[in-house]
Amino acid sequence: MIDQAAPPRIAHVATPRQPLPPLLRYPLAGLMYGVVKPLIWGMAQVGLAEPLMRRVGRTQAQEYGNESAFGKYQPNEHDVVICTFFKSGTNWAMQIAHQITWRGAAEYEHIHDFIPWPDAFSKKYTIDINDPTPQQLAPTGMRVIKTHLNLEFVPYNEQARYITIMRDPKDIFVSSYHFFHALGLSPMIPNLKTWLDVYLTPDFMVGGSWARYVAGYWEQRQRPNMLILSYKTMKQDLRGTVDQIAKFMGVELTPAEFEGVCEKSTFKYMKAIDKK
Repeated sequence: MIDQAAPPRIAHVATPRQPLPPLLRYPLAGLMYGVVKPLIWGMAQVGLAEPLMRRVGRTQAQEYGNESAFGKYQPNEHDVVICTFFKSGTNWAMQIAHQITWRGAAEYEHIHDFIPWPDAFSKKYTIDINDPTPQQLAPTGMRVIKTHLNLEFVPYNEQARYITIMRDPKDIFVSSYHFFHALGLSPMIPNLKTWLDVYLTPDFMVGGSWARYVAGYWEQRQRPNMLILSYKTMKQDLRGTVDQIAKFMGVELTPAEFEGVCEKSTFKYMKAIDKK
């Protein structure tokens, strides 16, 4: 018997990321710190570490940062596309917009069960962009899409809505450095100076050139369906940011719904569901 009171559930569930089992984790750590780290350090001493990191960045850009990520999909009036550079408030903006589409009542096992990420490193971690289920389930009939692609690689439609966030590049640099360390990839980073040298080039390992990325979206700031937010302002005024995004999306929230979106968009709440 079907429970009529049960909340609707997403039809497609993205494959969750699983931690490596201990039998693999410890040997891999030994390899990274016993072999890779000394090798990278040695390359840095002879000036080869930076060219290697730049080569990796170019390879990733060719594989993931191109117009093929969206395939033939064309965003429509139901889509809110979150376009952000790496470590610029992506998940925060996604959470706010997704909660607005659900009027503050969104629940999920993992956010990418609902939000497609066409340029993800692995498609198995995210719902397919052509899956209409999130839009069909949302009370507003809208859904959110995530992308780190430069503007020229994101298909444009006047009926869709696009949100981008500008963050101080110095903060992005620091955040990205700690992010890679948290992933256990610190042996691949010889030192802070090399990371900075690569970050200031078009061959940055994730996202390429920050200047090129920001310039592309800034040039289109006058479009009525393009909303540009400041990360600093978002931190200073969350409630104002939620109100601004909701109005941009054309969603009128009740006072209770607005409070629900604000509560689920705080750093405290998001930290508690970090693995989602």
